[in-house]
Amino acid sequence: MNLRLSVGTAMVAACLLFGTPAFAAGPQSDDWSAGKAQAFWTFESVGDVGGIADNVYDKDKKTYTSTSGGADTWGTGADAFNYLYQKVTGDFAVTVTVQSGMVAPADTYAKAGLMIRSTTDPGAAYYYAFESPFRTGLLIESRTDDGGATALSENPVTDVLPLTIRVVRSGGFMSTYVSRDGGKTFIAVGTPQAVASYPGLNVSEVLVGIATCAHNTDPAKPVVVTYGPVSAAALDATVTGTLADSTGKGVAGKKVMVTGGDMPFSAITDADGKFTVNTSPGSYQVSGNGPGIETDTQPATTTSGKSVDVKLTATLLPTLSLATADGAKWKILALQADADAPQAATDYAPAAPTFNDSTWESVDVPSEVNGGNPVVDNSHFWYRTTFKMPAGFAALKDRAFI
Repeated sequence: MNLRLSVGTAMVAACLLFGTPAFAAGPQSDDWSAGKAQAFWTFESVGDVGGIADNVYDKDKKTYTSTSGGADTWGTGADAFNYLYQKVTGDFAVTVTVQSGMVAPADTYAKAGLMIRSTTDPGAAYYYAFESPFRTGLLIESRTDDGGATALSENPVTDVLPLTIRVVRSGGFMSTYVSRDGGKTFIAVGTPQAVASYPGLNVSEVLVGIATCAHNTDPAKPVVVTYGPVSAAALDATVTGTLADSTGKGVAGKKVMVTGGDMPFSAITDADGKFTVNTSPGSYQVSGNGPGIETDTQPATTTSGKSVDVKLTATLLPTLSLATADGAKWKILALQADADAPQAATDYAPAAPTFNDSTWESVDVPSEVNGGNPVVDNSHFWYRTTFKMPAGFAALKDRAFI
């Protein structure tokens, strides 16, 4: 949920990784110029793909085209998709462009992108960053442990192919990035995922590769997806350091970004404000990042197999709780949706501060919106909150409020 707030008494409406030891063997790049799968790749149909599995490697166009069946990647143990993968240890960055495909007669929920997986068992733990025709925008789907349940993270930004996807495992965290300009610039999607959140993937060796799923069992509706070259790097250089306030006390739970070259890296500080970020060799800028914090920026030049230490000084900005228990009042307006698909918001009148909310339902925050509130599946809804801005915020006039 994205909130835009104004200074003063505010009215708001809104429409609603795993770690392994570093310095080990990493993944390999491939521009498909061999005209076949090179020896470091393994192709496998995971689960039942209905016999639909065809791979074409075009050495002139430098593309890999996968034709796939498979009902879905979801649930606790019935994944079905085609997978071209490498076995990888250590920290790494892998990038691929979904160039074209997923058009009719393919299912609108077909999937194409990068998957990190524990094994090729249909119920194995996985992390999947993919593009889908219906849910436009890069999506992240995961099963944290073998045989566990799955979860999907929506990305509200609309994207069209080609779309470049990058997954980075560095310093005990996994991060996902997307580029809409052919890999020139990347933006982060979601938040870094800690190794502790993915016990099924916290192993010495994982599978990393391209996963293609038709999302149906109809042999007349395979999905055909064309991918560009794979760019892969082992992250065998390290930036370590401490994020501390002006008194020298470490600041916990904040993101540190290491930017430079063609890819960003990130980590979250521990209880003592310490961080470790594995990178490829190169010259970078290191800074704190995220709401509630400002830091200085320090340079860092990394070398293969070595570590460089950086100290960052943080200025913590004031925060405000919007929880009901802390005085914020919340209302919700739910709008009926189509029975089969999410319905896009087309009426933005509720965003106006003067909009009459007398018929809106009062709710507590935090709470489950479907816990007795009038919200049905696939609906969209508006939140409104009223709260008093603390006097101390006056010193931050003309500053952004997040």
